[in-house]
Amino acid sequence: MKVILGVVGLLVLLWLISYMSNYLFQTYLPFLNYNSIWIVIPILIYIVGYYALKQPEIFRVILKTDKLKNPSKHRLDDTLVQDLTTRLEVLVEKNHIYLNNTLTLVELSNQLNTTTNNLSWLLNNVYKNNFYDYINQYRIAAFVSKIKNHEHKDKTLFSLCLEVGFNSKSTFNKAFKEVLNETPSSYIKKLEA
Repeated sequence: MKVILGVVGLLVLLWLISYMSNYLFQTYLPFLNYNSIWIVIPILIYIVGYYALKQPEIFRVILKTDKLKNPSKHRLDDTLVQDLTTRLEVLVEKNHIYLNNTLTLVELSNQLNTTTNNLSWLLNNVYKNNFYDYINQYRIAAFVSKIKNHEHKDKTLFSLCLEVGFNSKSTFNKAFKEVLNETPSSYIKKLEA
């Protein structure tokens, strides 16, 4: 980039010299005139455009954002991460908080005595999920265990998905397909076969 700016600056300087020699001193410089300078500028623009498309890394400006990214990775210290992880697993796995169909990130963070930002950071960086995907994994696991216990023979699939914490059948079907890569009915048919 410095080279390009240097070349453009040199062309402008040569144009000024040509302009001053022609109008102030009435001397004509055959190779250094108004037309030749303005012909070289589009050629330079073409060359820059060509290399910008062919090798874009030449013109890429590297921002010093690495220092900003590292603190976000360590938003919480290791002891707080371990503490939150333990308390979250107790709430989810032992208290089955995911069965609450009105559960929100705010409610869960209040029960963990932490901020929503800390909980969201924990879910994104430690569990590699957002809040809804994390909770829906447990809901789908609960649904699958009900299917394996043959509860679907006495109840409808919709009532079972309500029991495990889903609010709607479409949300349940979407979450089921994301977690197990198939529909609930095909999963049941495969299980019964």
